[in-house]
Amino acid sequence: MSANSFEIGPDCFKPCAEPIPQQALDTINRDAPRFVSVARVGIPQVVDYPDAGKTYLELYEELYDRGTPGITDFKSLRLVDLSESGEVMGYGVVTLWTGAPPNDEMQTTPFVDITRTHDKFARQGLGRRRLLVMNAASRRFFNLPLSASSVITDDALRLWQKLEVDGLVIKSEDTYRFIS
Repeated sequence: MSANSFEIGPDCFKPCAEPIPQQALDTINRDAPRFVSVARVGIPQVVDYPDAGKTYLELYEELYDRGTPGITDFKSLRLVDLSESGEVMGYGVVTLWTGAPPNDEMQTTPFVDITRTHDKFARQGLGRRRLLVMNAASRRFFNLPLSASSVITDDALRLWQKLEVDGLVIKSEDTYRFIS
């Protein structure tokens, strides 16, 4: 069974039975210096794909000094994909602002903050798989579907458009959002 036929949903995550490999932790925590405060919440999770590597995930609560009126807090889901041999294939971050004013759409819209696939692993369907896993994680941990960022690359736009054709996302006036 390949990673592309693996069932990705909110129940695909399992608590890590072993420590997250150091190369995955280094990738997950690469942005930590820009934050005022970072706290891991809960138990690290793993998705183990038959014959196709693993995705490690951690949930964080963070404070970020944006320079405009002070500090903003948010939750982030940080994911990293490792190959069967332990190489980092790519990573992603889902962000949900929790410091937004009440009833602000930012507080109810988890979005793709970043997703990257390393060149060596490009054009293998990992970007699509990662978005599906990010949406499943958003559903599981935030109980909300994932949206595209307001800033999107041409490659990412093509992927979101393919997901729309496949009936997995809808396009609103300014972004894409998973249906479920």
